[in-house]
Order: sequence, then C-alpha cells, then structure tokens
Amino acid sequence: MRPTVTLDHVPPRASFPRGYHPEDFDFPACEECNQSTRHFDQIFSLYAMLSDHDEANHSQEDLRRLTSGIANNYPKALPKIDLPVRTKRIGLKKMGLKKPEGELYKDLPLAGVPIVFGEAAKIVARKLACAVFFKEFGQTLPEGQQIVSSWHHSFDPRSHSFIAYFNDRMQGYRNPTRGTVKNYGNRFAYKFAYNEAENFFGIAAQLGKGLFLWSLAARSELEIKPTDLNDVWSVGQPWVSNRAAVLLEDCR
Repeated sequence: MRPTVTLDHVPPRASFPRGYHPEDFDFPACEECNQSTRHFDQIFSLYAMLSDHDEANHSQEDLRRLTSGIANNYPKALPKIDLPVRTKRIGLKKMGLKKPEGELYKDLPLAGVPIVFGEAAKIVARKLACAVFFKEFGQTLPEGQQIVSSWHHSFDPRSHSFIAYFNDRMQGYRNPTRGTVKNYGNRFAYKFAYNEAENFFGIAAQLGKGLFLWSLAARSELEIKPTDLNDVWSVGQPWVSNRAAVLLEDCR
C-alpha cells in the first residue's frame, strides 16, 4: 500500500480547454500511479480534442500545446495525415461509408490513429470507472475486481449499435460542469449502472461530440474473458501494462 499524496484528474484536465475541466473530479492517488499515466493522459487528450465535432469545445492554443509536447517526447504518437489513397479507401469501406460524390480520395480529411492511442483510451476508461465508482458510492472498487474497457468514436457507424446498447441499459447521463463557467457546453457526460448483489458495475462516458468510453467491472469469480481487442485489468494492478509501456517507448 502507498499513501495517496497526490490528486489525479479523471478525465485528464488536458482533454478540455484550460479552465473547462469538470469540478469534483479530482481523485486521491499515490505519486507512482499518478505519474505512470501522465504521457498516456497527454496522448488521450490530444485525440479527445481532435475527434470532437463540436467546434465550441476546441482550443487551438491547447491543441498546439498538446501537439508540441507529444512531438517532442513521442513523435510517432501523432496522427498520420499523409495516408495513401489505398489506406483511405480501405478505411471508408471498413466503416461502411462511401466517398462523397465529386471528391478525390487524396483530398479526404482522414488521418491514421496510432495503436498507442487505443491503449491510452483504455487506461483512461479504467481510471474513469474507478473514479466514478468512488465519487458515486464513496468507496473504492474491491481489490481484484476485473475491468474490461474500450473506446469508440461516436460518429463511426460501426459504433452506433454498441453505444445504443449502453444507452438503453443505463440511467440518464450526468453532466458535470464548472460553476465558474456560464456556458460550459457539451464537454463531458457519463452514466452508470450498479448491481450490488453481484458487485457488477458499468459506466459509459462521452467527451464532447467525439469519443465514447465504456468499462464493465465484475467480481473475479465471474471471469470476464479477454478478447483480441480488450484485455482484462484487475483493481490493484498497475494502470499501465507491459504492452502499453512498450508501445509508448516505440513512439519515441
């Protein structure tokens, strides 16, 4: 056990323009846990802003700051904007989208997302599940509780049925804001469900009009099965897996 001498901000403050992060989302953390996710928080925040289709949620100054920091430390974690035509064609097909009539593939504003972003999103989703449970129930998730997490882009047609699944099974969204900001906007919302008898907890969250995060937590006896896309994390383990650490180093 380590003393909780720092505050961790979940979602990361950098996911919002300066001064627009939600109130009461500062959670106790030990120094090692807080620092271990710092670079992943930074990478996640850049893509959370870039993927938000609500221009009111954008800050060019903050985007430049995030991009500059990642370019200096992890340049391979930046989006790939010079995608070949073949890659764009395959990407549209996978999403079930068609090229707008009269447009050329080379001119389509598509960018490639590095694998390390997916790891960063899952880490943030795990932290968010633990943080919201603590906020709503005043206690931490039990040691060994298994959590599976992932992310989707809300504008990707492939995600619509998945997002609808969570929306149909959980109570209405909560919209944390800042009391000092009159027009906070649609920047962060979450909903959750908890079955105390089975100690089963689920959360779905949206950051602006872009990223959709979800996590499901259950007792270890329920044996949540990992898949090719989603690994299983247990409460008490380090936030950052060996796989995530290697992917981050590969981005230098």
